[in-house]
Amino acid sequence: MTLRTHDLPRYWPILFVLDQVGTLRNNFHLQKILYLAQVEHRVSIPYTFALDDYGPYSRTVKADFMSLSSAGLIELQYGDGWIFRITNEGRAVARRICAMVDKDLLEEFRQCVDKWSRKGFYELKRYVYGKHILTDKAYAEEKSDLSVLAETLISQLDTYPTSSNKLLIHGVLDYAKTALGKEKINDPVQRNHFLRAVARLIEDGSAICTATTTNPTVLRELGLAQLRDDFNQFQDICEQYSVLPSLYGENTDLLALLR
Repeated sequence: MTLRTHDLPRYWPILFVLDQVGTLRNNFHLQKILYLAQVEHRVSIPYTFALDDYGPYSRTVKADFMSLSSAGLIELQYGDGWIFRITNEGRAVARRICAMVDKDLLEEFRQCVDKWSRKGFYELKRYVYGKHILTDKAYAEEKSDLSVLAETLISQLDTYPTSSNKLLIHGVLDYAKTALGKEKINDPVQRNHFLRAVARLIEDGSAICTATTTNPTVLRELGLAQLRDDFNQFQDICEQYSVLPSLYGENTDLLALLR
């Protein structure tokens, strides 16, 4: 049985990373790998990151790896920074948990770990700061561009024949556009998390509209699993950061369409 990541122990991503690499030599890499999996690879990492001296950082990650050490699932050493090693018991637990996770999601996570665990400290820091810590101006411009794109897609959908898929995409895009208008997050790392999630959602809508432009009637036949998954994640993020847009249309039960 495949479970949603919400139903798994919170610490599961730490064990997954260490199961992949065996040994990881600093907390900086662990924190950034988890963050990049969250914002770039559609992995629902159950940690809230905030801006620290070295970029995105979660105090809860540290609390969890200390608890994992106490439970004998990982070994910790502290010299020139933390050194993490997974134990045989920890590896067994990691693999039992991963057997319940969607295989495509695990592959995305695996690619993230493989890519970034090999990078040096300065290269990884430069990447995260360059791509994910946006200036206020750049952030405002990207928000504006996404809002305009959402509105354009909504206008395109208005010309399509009525179907449950049309109603779903219309509502998701309106939700995303409303969230962009209501967002008041101050922390740059958390703003970026929100922005990447809403961008994925609007890009999903854009891809669907592009694929159906010449024949709008096929929209009703499409499977929208990725849109549903991204919308569920985006709702969780909106709740996490207290960005609470209403559903499109007073009489529209958008959640019913996601079931």
